[in-house]
Amino acid sequence: MKSPLCGKTFVLDISHNIRFKEKSLLIKYLREQNANISHILTASTDYVLVKDDVDTYKTRRAKQLGITLLNVEYIYECQRNLDKIVNPDPYVITSAEDKEHFKSGLIPAESEFHKKYIFHMSFVTKQ
Repeated sequence: MKSPLCGKTFVLDISHNIRFKEKSLLIKYLREQNANISHILTASTDYVLVKDDVDTYKTRRAKQLGITLLNVEYIYECQRNLDKIVNPDPYVITSAEDKEHFKSGLIPAESEFHKKYIFHMSFVTKQ
């Protein structure tokens, strides 16, 4: 059975939250599963692995690029369940702000251009 991690690109944002040996074992396992590990966050990154819901440059940038933040526990669960595919959804990290936007149906505009466009369109439609 092909690993669900195979071919995926991960950026690790866990350096302060995880011990060196644990991080080394994590990287080793990802490489054994033919996953790619990058130190640079790009649009081709599939997941950013984090230990907790942290507010770092990488996590903020990942949100801007629409890259999924994934709790490192997902990788550990994959290790424990080698004979089946583990659903990553329960391990996706969302902020309280994201949950509130989802609940209210709001989709925040990402760029200044979109913010200005939305403001302009709301002004035009009110007249």
